[in-house]
Amino acid sequence: MRRKIILLGLVFAFVMFIAFAGCQSSNKDQQKAKTEADTTVTDDSQNGNDKKVTLSLVHWDMGENPTITKQLESFNKHKPNIQVNVTVEPWEQYWTKLQTTVSTGASADIFMMNVPSFGAYYKAGAMLNLKEYVKKANIDFSKYPKALVDVYTEPNGNVWGISKAFDAIGLFYNKALFDKAKVEYPNDTWTWDDLRSAAKKLTSDGVWGFTVSPENQDGYYNFLVQNGGGIISDDKKKSLFDKPESIEAIQFLYDLIFVDKVSPDRNKLIEAEYTTLFQGERTAMVTMGCWMVESCYDALGEKLGVAPLPKGKVNGNSIIHGEAWCISSKSKYPDQVWEVLKFFESDESNNIAADIGYILPSKAGFQQKWVESVPGVNKQLFVDAAQKAGSTYPFSIETSKWQEVEGKYMADIFAGIITPEEGCKKIADEMNQILANEQ
Repeated sequence: MRRKIILLGLVFAFVMFIAFAGCQSSNKDQQKAKTEADTTVTDDSQNGNDKKVTLSLVHWDMGENPTITKQLESFNKHKPNIQVNVTVEPWEQYWTKLQTTVSTGASADIFMMNVPSFGAYYKAGAMLNLKEYVKKANIDFSKYPKALVDVYTEPNGNVWGISKAFDAIGLFYNKALFDKAKVEYPNDTWTWDDLRSAAKKLTSDGVWGFTVSPENQDGYYNFLVQNGGGIISDDKKKSLFDKPESIEAIQFLYDLIFVDKVSPDRNKLIEAEYTTLFQGERTAMVTMGCWMVESCYDALGEKLGVAPLPKGKVNGNSIIHGEAWCISSKSKYPDQVWEVLKFFESDESNNIAADIGYILPSKAGFQQKWVESVPGVNKQLFVDAAQKAGSTYPFSIETSKWQEVEGKYMADIFAGIITPEEGCKKIADEMNQILANEQ
């Protein structure tokens, strides 16, 4: 959370990583291969899980570090012989460095994973299959959002990651601007027509009624699935951007900008980001992720309101994304590393995360403290979105390649350079070529 999902800046590194993947796939089962990884033994005189080891963990979110630190402190009360060294790599360098360490067999024992990157690391055999560990520990995946379980777990029971946190999308609005325009606040009955009607009434000099997010996760992806269109087929073989329902969804957003003129276009958003416009009270509504609640509340206080996404022709689904903890397939001590992941999944660890309140825990029963952390703001809607009607963030092996294509043409659409139909068909054509090469 709290970062952009599209990895446009990593395309070259990604291509090199995929080239490496083919020669690594045969190494999946070499779980105890000797490498020059960060894992070190501090006492070889003991055996099994009691052996004193120092393991390594890498993630990208400095804001989450206090949570992880406290979780590991509690873990060490149970397992004092297993120490974990934590490294935080900034988002801008995280994936490049992880790809490099995976390709050399020196990755951290534990690393944080997200949905769009998962396919490439799966193909490369970078992650340890946790199936037997999960079975022995009797992990109950029904306590997690199905949209995320389906990403990291195969139908045959293979498990490649343990979900740790998730995020969903809502409609953020400024109560003061609604009051001034005498427009009723959004609610869970709103449709796209209600959004458009309210946006027209709210648009005035210096204030946009709505801002079309240029991002995929908190923007147009949601409208695509709500209209019965989509991004990628379930079998990862075909783009859905050229479906009539997808084109119609993008046309709706295009019309808000260029026909109704209730939203700034892409060029104006280069001058001021959509999040800045909302926090600066220059737009009355925008779709954003749950990670934005705290910063928006800091900016707007009691003026902040959030509501479920307006419903399209099919549903009001939110795109659900989530992060997971994975174990390196090259770890020398998988049993000890599993003890760490098993603790991260425990109620004790999730309660720590809930108390600190930085992330929204994936495990059911630990979201309430997060929900109640901002007074007067309906954060429960984000939990409900994931549990009841979430649509999984789309991915394939080479997500970053086709998302680069997607981002290029969507920017042109929202800048008025090409039409939604032309742009969506171009995305589909080029995306289908990329997907064909994955097979």
